Amino acid sequence: MNGNNYRMMVESAPTRIAVDAAGVRLAESRAAKLLRETRQPPVYYFPRRDVAFSHLEPSALRTHCPFKGNARYWHVVIGDVRLENAVWSYETPTEDAAEIGGLFAFQWDLMDNWWADEVQIGSPARVMLDASNPHAMWLMHAADRTQPPEQMLAAFSTHLRTQGIPLLRLGVLVRTLHPLEFAWGVLDWRDRSTPETFELPHEVLGDEEFRTSPYAPILAGEGGVRRRIDADARREFAILDALAEQGATDYAAMPMRFSDGQINILTLVADGEDGFSTEQLGPIHEMLPLLSSIFEVYSQRRLSAVLLDTYLGAQTGTRVLAGKIRRGDSETIHAIIWFSDLRDSTRLTETLGQKDYLELLNDYFDCMAGAVLAHGGEVLKYIGDAVMAIFPVADRDEVRPAAAAEAVAAARDASARVLRLNAARCERGDEPIGFGIALHRGDFTYGNIGTSKRLDFTVIGGAANEAARIEALTKALGENVLVSGPVAQSVPETLPHVGRHSLRGVGAVMDLFALPGGTSEQRETSPQPHQ
Repeated sequence: MNGNNYRMMVESAPTRIAVDAAGVRLAESRAAKLLRETRQPPVYYFPRRDVAFSHLEPSALRTHCPFKGNARYWHVVIGDVRLENAVWSYETPTEDAAEIGGLFAFQWDLMDNWWADEVQIGSPARVMLDASNPHAMWLMHAADRTQPPEQMLAAFSTHLRTQGIPLLRLGVLVRTLHPLEFAWGVLDWRDRSTPETFELPHEVLGDEEFRTSPYAPILAGEGGVRRRIDADARREFAILDALAEQGATDYAAMPMRFSDGQINILTLVADGEDGFSTEQLGPIHEMLPLLSSIFEVYSQRRLSAVLLDTYLGAQTGTRVLAGKIRRGDSETIHAIIWFSDLRDSTRLTETLGQKDYLELLNDYFDCMAGAVLAHGGEVLKYIGDAVMAIFPVADRDEVRPAAAAEAVAAARDASARVLRLNAARCERGDEPIGFGIALHRGDFTYGNIGTSKRLDFTVIGGAANEAARIEALTKALGENVLVSGPVAQSVPETLPHVGRHSLRGVGAVMDLFALPGGTSEQRETSPQPHQ
């Protein structure tokens, strides 16, 4: 199995080879095999009969080599000495590695002594190359890590093809920490102009299609998958049939580990007559840690953005990523402020069990926060059963900004969602829920408050307090939605006037308006106030 840059050869060890650890001889054999592999130290493999198996304990670790197969591992346990994953074996190797199938190798540096005919030997020398790994060199010097991952993968695909590799498709699958997604990935096809990106929801883990895919065993830690599509009769994966229809001849899926041990996947599909050769896969497998480190950076960037969007909101998350992370970092923002609350929540917590109340609360937030997000607003925080959100206004002097119309539309949407929720609750025999929403317009300070070690990015200021006080009047005025005068004059429609009211605790008297078709039976309809 020779190539210009990568080779793997197995030969019989010329002498009796032995290995010791913690004063115990773990293996000794005249039938050991010596594996020589490009840029790797030679490795001795011992027959099972010549291994002191009583000192080996099975490990859960599995690794994969595309031209040797999946390796199973064992710990060495001798008294109080425990050498983690110190022994491995390719129990069902590929055809190229059949000579080492079922033999056992020991991690050289974890052993105390190695012997050849009772003469101690040192660490074996590495087999040197005539040229360095071209793929690793490309990744180190030509890969643009500032571009999106799909563009980087497409450029890497192009590089591999220029090296003569018959690559039909190159793909990556990266697991992620996301409330909706289990993993994300990129597929780059040779005959398509742009890479294909995809996200897999958590629910996919229960799908039969996923459980019978090559992804499932790899993510479970069982190693990789290599199948010759044109000749291999084992078509247990449906994807192989689909790829065969597109002319594929070889499929390789390799585990790609991040620094924390997380398993991700690199997939390669060939359509050359002979599939992939060892010469072609060897350098790719060799530079896998480098490729993994690049995608770990992409993953961390994506994870940071996802977590900030999920827990802080898109606009707040962007500010934090931009460096506004110190206590006191703040800015003044002009916006439509949304404040909503669940009515009779104290009674509900007492009458419903914890699980039922939590389910109700999430259903309620789907109605309120879901409507805000659907109309371009940003949820700043959940305060118990209350929701504080904003619809930023770019120009504070704009009389009728789009943000005001979106905020009113979101309030109508939220009301409709609650109606549908209550209809479903009544069908189940549950009581309907009530709510209040206040919309106000004004300036507020948006920034970091708290201690130096625990900060909260939040809204403070008179406008935010006024919005909360307006919402407190919704029940007394019999309205689900109340709109302040500054918001009412920001929308083109005429809103029903429900009077001037004092806002408790803030010393303000304000004209308040409702939405047409609201809940009040008697209301005065007045023209919009003017600036």
